[in-house]
Amino acid sequence: MRTFENVPALLQPGECRAEWEARRRAMVRTIAETEYGCRPEMPYSVSWELKSRQTVLEGKADRLITDITVTTGLGSHTFPLYTFLPKSAKKIPATLLICSQSRVLVPQKMPEGFKMEDLPKILSMLNIVMDGPMDMGGPRRALDLAVDMDNGHWPVPMMMEMGHAVSGFYATEAQPDDAAFESGLAAIFGTTKNRGENEWGVLAIWAFAASCVLDYLRTLPEIDSSRIGVTGHSRCGKAALWAGVTDERFAWVMPNGSGCCGAAQLRGKHGENMASINLMMPYWFAPAFGKFVGREAALPFDQHTVLALVAPRVLHVASGSEDFWADPEGEHRSTVLASEVYALYGNPRLEESFPAVNTPVEAGAIGYHLRKGPHLLTEYDWKCLAEHVARIL
Repeated sequence: MRTFENVPALLQPGECRAEWEARRRAMVRTIAETEYGCRPEMPYSVSWELKSRQTVLEGKADRLITDITVTTGLGSHTFPLYTFLPKSAKKIPATLLICSQSRVLVPQKMPEGFKMEDLPKILSMLNIVMDGPMDMGGPRRALDLAVDMDNGHWPVPMMMEMGHAVSGFYATEAQPDDAAFESGLAAIFGTTKNRGENEWGVLAIWAFAASCVLDYLRTLPEIDSSRIGVTGHSRCGKAALWAGVTDERFAWVMPNGSGCCGAAQLRGKHGENMASINLMMPYWFAPAFGKFVGREAALPFDQHTVLALVAPRVLHVASGSEDFWADPEGEHRSTVLASEVYALYGNPRLEESFPAVNTPVEAGAIGYHLRKGPHLLTEYDWKCLAEHVARIL
């Protein structure tokens, strides 16, 4: 087990739950202004239109395709949502997926002036420490949320058997994954490529889109509105975590393979670090965040703070044992530290020892699992989440 750098304390000496909760709003604001960015203040509304409802999986579930529309004084943006509801006589839990995959494959992003074959040079230039080979989960695949129902990233049949609804939208259909800010939700909130220092980045926009979807899901009579959670993988794991922090209506959060600026500790980060993520995707964050590259120790928080702000709701952090780019040990370390806040709500502290593969560990509402394998979201990850939720809620 490696030695980790010290991070800011979560709790002040002798701090109780009420005092933590009194500080929570200010902490969320600090992290928003520093890392993910703040949504421009303007009125908005969310509406929806059901486009189709069809029975699928030999009568075991219904598939709903719904258009979600967000409107401001500057215009409207619409993106589709795909929801699968298991047939059930009682209200059911549901998990929303901020989907990192897309309908059609798009070229892999690299920093301007670099090609994929330059990756070893980039790793060396940015002082990246890799604990093993980089394995991003094999060949990239497209995913059609409407029909690809037996994909590990989107295991609809298994979740229907578990009596757990799933709903998903493509992150890039809510907001393109680029620095232009010319379309999507950014455009109707007046965000341009010349953003203010604390203005939201793409991750925060995706998180906001999840909250807009939640408005709709809470109206479905089949779903228990108090039992809706959010998940995502990789970049969308980061967005799902921030959605869970900023919208307390989400009853659980599972950041999967979220790595740098997700669940993993920033100070002493192995694999992808602040230098590499700000070189390749600075538009994911508030412009102010780039000032801390190489100065992580100056941040007034670390990612364990972000995780702790989900408390007392269910937090289940997921890693792949071969996902060295995301840094499984760093993700686990942050989860362990966050459990100090969960203890204020009567949960035991999470054990510090790094768990064995495929052996989920839980301490009441907070949990972690290390799936054997690379940078993927799989049926196993979904199953661990659903089982943890069922034990708590």
